[in-house]
Amino acid sequence: MTRDNSGSVVVVDLAKDKVTIAAAGLGWPSGLVASAGQVFVSECLRHRILAVALPGGEMRELATGLPGYPARLARSAAGGVWLCFYSVRNQLVEFILREDEYRTRMVNEVPEDYWMAPSICSGRSFKEPMQGSQLKQMGILKPYSVTRSYGLVAYCDANMTPIGSFHSRADGTRHGAVVVAECGGALYVASRGSNAILAIRDPAAVLSE
Repeated sequence: MTRDNSGSVVVVDLAKDKVTIAAAGLGWPSGLVASAGQVFVSECLRHRILAVALPGGEMRELATGLPGYPARLARSAAGGVWLCFYSVRNQLVEFILREDEYRTRMVNEVPEDYWMAPSICSGRSFKEPMQGSQLKQMGILKPYSVTRSYGLVAYCDANMTPIGSFHSRADGTRHGAVVVAECGGALYVASRGSNAILAIRDPAAVLSE
């Protein structure tokens, strides 16, 4: 919420004891995977995936306008890439990010747990913004309410085009997917929002159904 765009991608040559900055001025580069002379980088705050050429550092966009805040990337055994999402975007947060005076006061005066900001979990405290009757009626989540947290892992092809996904929806609890790993035919997902490791058996078969 401070709109810090000071992230970098650096290349470390251990043999020559040399560090090269391949990309700078990024909005929270939170994950990367190598791919044939380049790296794919998830730029969280700008909701996009970049391809950064090495060693020159030329950048191009592979995916833009993503529905959430992208987290870690991981190679799939099938040749594609798994993409995690910390949280989902919503119109209220997008509006607050444009209102600098309000956003600055919120960051400086309100405890971070109660900011109207992307969240890895929600619904645990009555002090949260947009709580109570604004979200639920008679215990049922309103279909038009603002979604504050979500669980999402997308499967992308070699060009980072999404072709399948797994969800823990707004009324679920397995939110804040931060990292995945494929091992022994299963996909393991770290859900930071629920403090749990989830296992999806044979994810390729599930996605094909």
